[in-house]
Amino acid sequence: MNLKIKTSESSKKNSLKIAFLLYFLISVQFVFAQNQTIDLNMTDKPLSEIFKSIEKQADISVDFDETQINIHQKISVNIKNKKLTDALSMILSPLKYKYAIQGKHVIITNEKNRQKSESIVGFVKNPNGEPLIGASVLVKGTNNAVSTDIDGRFHIKATPKSRLVVSYVGHNTQEIAVTPGITMNIELSEKTNIMDEVVVVGYGTQKKANLIGAVGYTDHKQLEKRPVNNLGQALQGAIPNLNISFGSGKPGEKTRMNVRGFASINQESKPLILIDGMEGNIDKINPRDVESISVLKDASSAAIYGARAPFGVVLITTKKGESGKTQVNYNGRFSFSKPTTRTDFLTTGYDAAMLVDEFMRSYNGVTYTRFTSDDYKELEARRFDKTENPERPWTVVQNRGGVESYMYYANFDWYNYLFDQSRPTWDHNLSISGGNQKINYLLSGNYGTQDGIYRQNTDKLRTANLMAKVSADAYKWLTVKFMARLYDSKYTAPGVGHGYNIPSLTFHAMPYLMPYNPDGTWVYQNPIQASGPSDGIHILIGDGTTKSIEENRYMTYSWSTIFKIMKGLTFTANYNFKHSTTDYMERSTQAKYSQYPGVEEVAQASWFSNKLIQEYEKKFLSQCRCLSKLRQHVQLASRIRCGRIQL
Repeated sequence: MNLKIKTSESSKKNSLKIAFLLYFLISVQFVFAQNQTIDLNMTDKPLSEIFKSIEKQADISVDFDETQINIHQKISVNIKNKKLTDALSMILSPLKYKYAIQGKHVIITNEKNRQKSESIVGFVKNPNGEPLIGASVLVKGTNNAVSTDIDGRFHIKATPKSRLVVSYVGHNTQEIAVTPGITMNIELSEKTNIMDEVVVVGYGTQKKANLIGAVGYTDHKQLEKRPVNNLGQALQGAIPNLNISFGSGKPGEKTRMNVRGFASINQESKPLILIDGMEGNIDKINPRDVESISVLKDASSAAIYGARAPFGVVLITTKKGESGKTQVNYNGRFSFSKPTTRTDFLTTGYDAAMLVDEFMRSYNGVTYTRFTSDDYKELEARRFDKTENPERPWTVVQNRGGVESYMYYANFDWYNYLFDQSRPTWDHNLSISGGNQKINYLLSGNYGTQDGIYRQNTDKLRTANLMAKVSADAYKWLTVKFMARLYDSKYTAPGVGHGYNIPSLTFHAMPYLMPYNPDGTWVYQNPIQASGPSDGIHILIGDGTTKSIEENRYMTYSWSTIFKIMKGLTFTANYNFKHSTTDYMERSTQAKYSQYPGVEEVAQASWFSNKLIQEYEKKFLSQCRCLSKLRQHVQLASRIRCGRIQL
């Protein structure tokens, strides 16, 4: 069967036009690069900086072989309004360098030292003699690179004095001089620190190379790179499939976590958290005290820990003292944090009033505000006033219904009035460690303060951590360990209980309203809308007399005795005691506001009443455990909750 393809004349013409257009564009780009003008006035600067300046001005790439071009050589140039080709000649000719322009690349060579490239052939293998497929072989200082084939073989062009950089995933990178005319055999050793890394799993530890179950792992080297004072924040994104979130931006907000997503619709699918073998709270530990964290993700966790761990286990191991001279370490940090959400809200009173009135009119046939057409004219006159103009004040006194009343035509930014964008944080860490072959110790402390999200009478969090660890080899067959960890926090917040003011602050706080009057009184009930701005919560925050204080104290003690019966067999007796208390106080007072000049009224709502609430909660847990080939487990828990007082 013979097939004949006919090409029409129009198709041929279109093809020629496209080819001509491509040629024209390439030519224009080439000519444009060459005709770019260069301005350089640099004194005693290395060639590398001069090349970077040329790349920036001409939008090109300057390429060279570092073994042939001395980019650290310092020269002085003074070039004004010269073409790229002229500028390059003025710079390179005295140095005996040559250049060639290829598209958007300038290739610089040293003809004097230029050596002829030769074919280099070799093999890349592992310590067992097996070929490494896809290993990277790079001529150092150039972009000349190849990959090994299925037999681990490579073929590359290089000069006799070049060096090859050979790398492969999971293996140590090696740099080696080329050997022209001789087949190179390169052996890459494995990264033993990856495979020998010890991971805490279940009853003991295991090398990463021997792991079978799904285990996530990170250590203190990774955590210390993150400038946060909360371990939950430090773990965000550090371990695959460990999902961490926070309910709000409030200081000290509880860490929410799950492994591999939510697994239950009836209860929290949170993992079991064990700190040095004892159940604990991830929010009450200093991130600088953590040595490593392992996350058991699959059914192996349930097999070890039973019904307490259906949603995974997080195993946290804290640091211990090391033998040697006493070391004292301190690090301090001051930082700011900012919101992660968009905060560019509407602050124009005229636009906001039009928007809400139109919405309510279409929804139920009535308007949201009580603005008249004259009021809208007043708002429109102030529409572009970013700040209050004395000739057009945002708060005026008008006769409404025969009574002199405050009237508002504002463009007020409620968000930046209520919330702080900076949230400064201080964090201090001090540790003392040392010991010898028989005994070692570690004492570490942390103190941190963080301002919250409220700008008026801001909420504050203060935290303190103290940990002490001692390990002593009393005899060859007996080791004694003791650990004590203390945590203390105090959170003071203005407004309603626990600082949960945000839901109310989002209600009715429209930009055409002000939070206060010219005489300093607060705005609540008003002639414009039925509900007061922010439900009046801005008054409670601004007064500072309505507030809540929550103090938490958390103490953990652990005593371990390890008997080394024989090689490979030990008997461990462990006693843990955990004690925690929560002291909570909530105080609210009456709030006053004014809608008529010179007249103050008492706000009527449940959150404005005079009351005092105090709560006290105490918990303790005592745990005894003996571990050998035969396991026994005894646990005692008790919880006490004391009174609630309301005045």
